This record gives sequence, structure tokens and C-alpha cells, in this order.
Amino acid sequence: MNEILLAILIQALTVLSALCFTGALVLYPLSPASKRLGYSFLVPLLLIGFMRFVNTAISLEKLILIASFSMPIFLLIVTILKHSFNNNTQMVVTTLLLTTLLIFGIQTSPESFILALDSPVVFPILIAVHITLLFILRQQKRTLDWIIFTILLLGNLVMAYRNIGIFLPAGYAINLAGYGLALRSIYLEYLLMHQKVQTEHEEIRSDFHHAVEREVRKRTRRMEWVQDQIKEKSKVDSLTGALMKQPLLNLMDSYIHSKEMRKFSILMFDIDKFKTLNDTYGHIVGDKCLKQLVSIAFSTLRENDSIGRYGGDEFFIILPDQTASQAMHIAERYRESVHEHTDPNYSISIGIATYPWDGETHKELIKVADDGLYRSKELGRNRVSYTGYLKIDHDFEKA
Repeated sequence: MNEILLAILIQALTVLSALCFTGALVLYPLSPASKRLGYSFLVPLLLIGFMRFVNTAISLEKLILIASFSMPIFLLIVTILKHSFNNNTQMVVTTLLLTTLLIFGIQTSPESFILALDSPVVFPILIAVHITLLFILRQQKRTLDWIIFTILLLGNLVMAYRNIGIFLPAGYAINLAGYGLALRSIYLEYLLMHQKVQTEHEEIRSDFHHAVEREVRKRTRRMEWVQDQIKEKSKVDSLTGALMKQPLLNLMDSYIHSKEMRKFSILMFDIDKFKTLNDTYGHIVGDKCLKQLVSIAFSTLRENDSIGRYGGDEFFIILPDQTASQAMHIAERYRESVHEHTDPNYSISIGIATYPWDGETHKELIKVADDGLYRSKELGRNRVSYTGYLKIDHDFEKA
């Protein structure tokens, strides 16, 4: 064979072997099957690339043939032993150890290897091993690997029968094509798996992003709910459940400044002789009386009416769209309900004020209602009084 052509062939086989082995070693992600394929190229890499410099007893043609027949043997061994490898390093070490044993055997008895290749017994065994590997690859559905080693088997057969003369270079060319196809197979699988991993990472990132968004929305809603609860609790008296003083005054102001609210009335009331009740029964019973007062209000008044605790035992009820005469009827009904359904029994005194006739600010309205409450006390308690601008028998709907 032409020396120049042989030199080019050796360099090409060495480079392709190095690329296949290195690709299987460093590329990630890569399937174990592709790694095993790449590691098998350590055999021709060491035999063709380095063995020819340390042992000249075997011709380059023989080294190429030994390497080509050893590759399927090594690949078959590591494929059979694949479940024995716990990691990638063990597979590399096993391949390197087998290759070292092969090189040591060639160094020790190069003539035996040459005779073995020409033996009518050994050569068919090598072919049978190659075919066994092809069968296993077919079973594993490694179609491209099966094609690669089919090409290598064909190239090996051409190189083994040297009497074909001018067709001998075709054997080397076929093997070279097999090496190139193996490199392409490893690289394509790397690209495919890399793309798959990227897609999985994108899906994981997307799922994580959506999960974070859902969790953020959930926590935000929870925080808003907690804030609303805190806000609502800050408006409500913890003992009675009525509005506290400032929210109560804010509600009056909102009605005063509302364009839709043309009129409303307020009831100001407290428990008659509440200090005596506390001194007689104790503060626990006194607190119970305050709770009863608000509870009766909730059950007696309309849904849009509001009750608030102004301080101590003083309370306000706001009656939207109600005039003084209407407020008087509601107040009387509420006073009677309190007097009839409380235990221990107590009474309340009530004063009334109506917007806008009795005032245009909450202070003015409270002053009128407070005067009414004071008058109820003067008249003997347990009554409702109105001292405002309007007369309670006036037709307020027309006012």
C-alpha cells in the first residue's frame, strides 16, 4: 500500500479515535451506551497512535486489524458488565485496564497475535464475537451503533483477506467511515440529550416560576386578609363587638360628606345607674350588660344601621335615611327591648339628633344628642328625648 496513503490513514484513524474517546469522556449529558461506544475507541487510539512507536515487530496493517477486531470484544465486555459499574470512572478504568492487558500481551508475544489473526480457528471466533455484539445492539435498539459495527465488520473482512489486491484500500476506507460515523453518533446524541435536558430545565424553571407566582399570590392574599382582619379588629371594640370611637366618628363624617345621604339620625345612650350596677354585681356582670346592650341592638336594628361605643357605657347608633320622628320610634322600640330582655334588669336613656337640621358636623350632632340624653336623665331616666331643631310630630319626609 502507498506509504503516504497509509500515513494519512493512520493519522485519520488516530484523530477520530481520540475524538470519540474524548467526546465520551467529557461530553455531558451522554447516555451510558454512547459512553461505552466512545471508550472502546481507546483501543485503536493506543494501538495505532502509540504502539507503533514502541514496537516495530508488528506492521501497521496488523495493528489496525488487531485494533479493529479488539474494539467489538471490548465493547461487548463492558456492555455485558454494564450493571457492575457504579459510575463513569469505573467504566473508564475497566476499558483502560483491558487495553493495557492487550498491549502487554502484544509486547510479550507479538508473533502469537500475528498467528492468531491468520488462524482458521481464532478468526471465525473474532467474527462470531463481532456478530454477537451486533445482535445485542439490535436488541437494545441502538440502530446507529449497529450500523457502525456492521461497517467495521465489513472493513475488517476486506482487510483480513489480502488477496483481493487493489481492493485492499477499500477496507481501510470502510473502517475510516465507521470511525467517522461513530464520532458523529456520539456528537448527535450529545446534542439530542443536551436539547432534552435544556427543555426539561426550561419546564422545571417554568413550573418553578409558576409555583413561586402561585405561592406569592397565595401569601399576598393571606397577608391582605390578615391586614384586613387587623384593620377590622382595630375598628371594633374587643368587648362588645361595636365600632370603636374613631371609626364611629369617621362613619358619621362619611355620611355628612356623602352626596347620596340626604339625612340620617343618631341615637346617643347609656345605661342608667351603671356605676351602681357595677358596684352591686361587679365588673364582670357590668361587662356582660354592655355585651347584652350591643347584642340587642344587632337583633333589633336594620342591617345598614351601625352601633359604636363612644366610651365607657356610652354608645351611638347611626340610622341612615331616618328623620327625628322615625328615630324616636326606633329608639323607643330599642329602649323597651333592653328593659325587657336584660339580666340583671337595667334601663337606658337615649338622646336623638338628626342631620342636617341639628348640625352639619359630627360635633354639633353629638352636642344635640348629648343634650337629649341629659334631658332623659333629668326626666327620670329610661326614656328617649329629642331637643333638636325639629319637632317630633313634624312631617319629616316633606322637610
